[in-house]
Amino acid sequence: MDTKKKDLSIFKNCIIKINEKEYSKLTNKGIGNDVIITLGSFGAKWKNKVIPTKKVEVSDVSGAGDTFLAALVYGHMVKNNLEQAIKCANICASVVVQRSGTYALNKEDLDEICF
Repeated sequence: MDTKKKDLSIFKNCIIKINEKEYSKLTNKGIGNDVIITLGSFGAKWKNKVIPTKKVEVSDVSGAGDTFLAALVYGHMVKNNLEQAIKCANICASVVVQRSGTYALNKEDLDEICF
């Protein structure tokens, strides 16, 4: 899930995607939640491990967070491996930010990028 909430205690045993700015404002992480912090050009952090991404020239960040979340869910469902899903999501988000305006990856893009 993606949330802007500062108190995540209403969630139990969830996988939560949050960006670095939102994470800095958290007052309660909740119980049993897996929190993935997106770090922009530095990738994402999960379980105190930074999972890097490829540096690219950014044209427009519109849709990058939504793309990351969608690719994360897809990758996790297909591979059942959260770290691999985060790597996939990082790459997908890096593809999107190189385009002007919003760009939606299709299934073929996902399969080529992630698997």
